[in-house]
Amino acid sequence: MDTKQLDTLFFIAISISVPLCILIPILDIIFSLPPVVLYTLLPFGIILALIAVVASVLRIR
Repeated sequence: MDTKQLDTLFFIAISISVPLCILIPILDIIFSLPPVVLYTLLPFGIILALIAVVASVLRIR
C-alpha cells in the first residue's frame, strides 16, 4: 500500500476508535447500557485502534 492509503486508513481508524473507546464506558456509567452494547462496541473500537497501529507501523517502514 502506498503512504496515502496508509494515512487515510490510520486517520479513519483513529477517528472512529478513540471516541468509541472513550464514550461507550462513559455512556454506560450515565445511562447503564446493556452489556451487549459494551461487549460488541468496545472490541470493535479496540480492533480499529490495532488496525491504526499496524497502519502507522507500515507507514514508518
